[in-house]
Amino acid sequence: MAQDQMFTGIDRRIALDREEGDIAYFNALMLKLEYLTKVVVAGVVACISDDIDRHRYCSRVAWLHLNVGNQDRALDIARIGLKKEPDNTYCLGLIERLEY
Repeated sequence: MAQDQMFTGIDRRIALDREEGDIAYFNALMLKLEYLTKVVVAGVVACISDDIDRHRYCSRVAWLHLNVGNQDRALDIARIGLKKEPDNTYCLGLIERLEY
């Protein structure tokens, strides 16, 4: 239900920005696309099948946090994943990206 309200609000903004001009309209469409992408990614992460040590879960959730702008939490989760699987290239790459 909250997602429907979010889409309704974004659609109203798109309608207003369409009248304002092309650049505002484009930015409003990009906002909707960004929100839709985040919802889809969250759904995909929620559907990850359980693996015994949850290694895939840590790296994917860390990337999800990074994509929604929560860099500190992404770094924490990547470090947890690296403790569980020291050679996890995804966690290593994420930590390298965030620490430097």
